Amino acid sequence: MTIATGDDADSRHDDDDAWQPLLDRLLSHRRRLPLLFAAVGCVAVGLAVGLPLALLPATDGHDPLTAYALLMTVVVISAVYGLWLGVRKLVIEGAETLAAEARVMVHGGDGARVPVARFADLAPLPEAINDLSERLATVRRDIGQAVADSVASVEEQKSRLAAILRDLHEGVLVCNLMHQVLLY
Repeated sequence: MTIATGDDADSRHDDDDAWQPLLDRLLSHRRRLPLLFAAVGCVAVGLAVGLPLALLPATDGHDPLTAYALLMTVVVISAVYGLWLGVRKLVIEGAETLAAEARVMVHGGDGARVPVARFADLAPLPEAINDLSERLATVRRDIGQAVADSVASVEEQKSRLAAILRDLHEGVLVCNLMHQVLLY
C-alpha cells in the first residue's frame, strides 16, 4: 500500500488541470456542430449494426430485411432532419441575426458593437464585424473632419475675397483660361 504524499497529490491535481484546456476546446461553441454531426453519425452506425442483430431472430413470417430497411430509412431521415434543425438553429439563424446586427451598426452611431459571446458559434465573424465597425467609425470621423476643414477654408477665402472687393473703388473682372467670367 502506498501513501500519497503532498507532492503526488499536487501532481495528480496538475494532471487534471492539464486536461482542462483540451476539454474547453473540445466543448467550445465552435466545436458543437461538428460534435453534433459525429454523435448523430455514431448513433446511426450503432443502429445500423445493432438493429439487424435484434431483428434477425424474428421469424414470424415477416421478412427481417424489409423491416430493417424501413427502420433504417426512418432513422436516416430522422437523423438528416435533426442535423438540418441543428445547422439551421446554430448556423443559419445565427448568421441572419448577425447580418441584421451588422446592418444596424452601419446605420447606427459610433460605438455600436456586436456582442461576441452571443454569436460564439460564428466565432470569427463577430470580431471581424466589430473591426469593420471601428474602421467605419474612424472613416466617418475623418470624413467629417475633412468636410469641416474644407468648409472653414472656403469660408475664410470667401471672407478674404469679400474684404478685398469691398475696399476696391474700381470694378474687377475675373476670368479663367477658357475666357469664362468667374467674378464681376
